[in-house]
Amino acid sequence: SWPRWLGEREVWASPNSRGNRPAAERYSSTAKTLNLVALILGVLAIISSVVIIAVSLALY
Repeated sequence: SWPRWLGEREVWASPNSRGNRPAAERYSSTAKTLNLVALILGVLAIISSVVIIAVSLALY
């Protein structure tokens, strides 16, 4: 749904479409939430990989 969000953002940026603004703002807040979730998942993946490496090094 990333290209659709970009299209939604372009619609929001154009001045003659005032009616689409609330939907676009709602969509951008949803995208921010998804970005936050992706960031948290990425950090968790990095932490878990570091823990796995540390445990495997400790076992050897």
